[in-house]
Amino acid sequence: MSKFADKFGKLSEGMQLRVESERGTRSSKTVSGQLGAVVTERDAALDRADAAEAKLTALQNAMRVSVDDLHEVKGRRRLLARDEYEELKDNIRQYGIISPLTVESRAEGGYNIISGHHRKDVLRELAEENPKFAEWSESVPIHITEADERGDEKAFYANLFHPSLPDYEKWLGLKKLTTSLPASEVTLEQLSRRTGVSIAQVSRIMQFGELPSGILKLLGSYPKAVGSNLAGKLVRLKKSVQEENLVAAVQQIVEAGISQDSAYKVAAKRPQSSKSPLASLNRIQFKNGKEIYCTLTPLPKQIRLEFKSDDERILIQQKIEAVISEIATKKV
Repeated sequence: MSKFADKFGKLSEGMQLRVESERGTRSSKTVSGQLGAVVTERDAALDRADAAEAKLTALQNAMRVSVDDLHEVKGRRRLLARDEYEELKDNIRQYGIISPLTVESRAEGGYNIISGHHRKDVLRELAEENPKFAEWSESVPIHITEADERGDEKAFYANLFHPSLPDYEKWLGLKKLTTSLPASEVTLEQLSRRTGVSIAQVSRIMQFGELPSGILKLLGSYPKAVGSNLAGKLVRLKKSVQEENLVAAVQQIVEAGISQDSAYKVAAKRPQSSKSPLASLNRIQFKNGKEIYCTLTPLPKQIRLEFKSDDERILIQQKIEAVISEIATKKV
C-alpha cells in the first residue's frame, strides 16, 4: 500500500471516528432534550390541574350557603305526606344532602328556593335536635339558576317528574301554569310541549278539575288518595251517580284505607231500588175460574183496579160510576 493510501486510510478512520462520536453526542443531546420537554410539559399539566382543582374547590365553597340564606316563595312548595317527610329526614340524617337545592338569586340577598323546601326544613330540624348536624345546616349545597319571572314555572317543572309527586299536585301546578298563559296556549298540545309529557297524560291529569268539590277538599289534605286513573273514572260516573256517593268512596280511601280500585267499585255500585210501596199492601184478586179477572189494590184515599182488557175496565167503570153516584146522592 502506498504512503498516500496509508495516510488517506488513517485520515478516513479518524474522520469516521469523529463523525460517529459527533453522532453519538448529538443523539444523546436529542434524547436529553426530548425528555426535558416532556418533563416541562408534565409540570405545566400538573400546574394546570392544581389550578383547576383550586378553582373547583373555590367554586364548590361558593355553592354552599346557610339555611338562613334560603327563602321560600309561596306556592312553590309541593305537598309531602308526614311519613314521606320522615323518610326523607332519616335519609338525610344518614347520608346528608346528596342533590343540591335548586335556587335563584334574591334581590334582597340570599336565595329563593325553586326545589328543595323540605330538604331545607329537615336540615334545620336536625341542627336543632343534635348540634353535630349544625355544620350541615351552615353548608347547604345549592345550584343557582337565573332569576326571572318564570320562577314558579321552574319550581313546577323541577318537581314534575319526581316519582313521588301525586297526580293531584301535578294538576295544581298545571292549573296555576294555565292562569299565566294566553288562552291560545292553554291547550293539551301546548301543555304537553311545555311539560314534556304526553297529551294523553296531560288530559288525564286535567280531569281533576272536573271532580266534585268535596273530593278536591279531601285531596287538599290527602293528595295521594286519588290518582289520575281513578279521577277519570269518577268524572265519568258523575253522569249516573250522585256526587255524595263519589265523595263517600274517596272518604273510605282516606279513613278506611281501601284501595283506589275498591273505591271505584264502591262509587259505581248503584243503590238497590227499594220495593214499590204497592208491594207491601194487601192486594185482592177476583178470579174467573183460574184466570185473574181483576186485581184491587187499596191505597191511601184511593182504590186501584187492574183488568186484563180495556173492555172489562170500561164495563166495570160504568158500574162503579153508578154506585158512587148513588152513594154520593144519598149523602147530600
